[in-house]
Amino acid sequence: MPEIIKETFKDTSYNLAKALHFANVSRQYFDLLKIGSSGETKNLFNQSIMRLDWVYHNIYDRLSQNSRDILKKEMADSLVFDEIISRLVLLEPQQRSAVEDIITQLSKGETIEFVQK
Repeated sequence: MPEIIKETFKDTSYNLAKALHFANVSRQYFDLLKIGSSGETKNLFNQSIMRLDWVYHNIYDRLSQNSRDILKKEMADSLVFDEIISRLVLLEPQQRSAVEDIITQLSKGETIEFVQK
């Protein structure tokens, strides 16, 4: 796995990518919240957005150009992860396990066939 941060940092479990995805999702929700707010509440949401931007850019600026390119592409659909989690919460444990199995197979490059009854 290539180095992610120029100094010396390796992340083989993609924790950095996950953390940045969740920070990006949080930022997008604060953006939505500030639309319907005013005064001090709006200021609070703006400050939260600025802090999340700082976290993102402080890390982003340390990444290699290749990692930056990958990250930009990945961040474009951060809310997809949140939507998947929202739907998984509604499933029974056995159904969540089935979804995990399907994702594992897809990540290995396997083909999944769905057959309707």
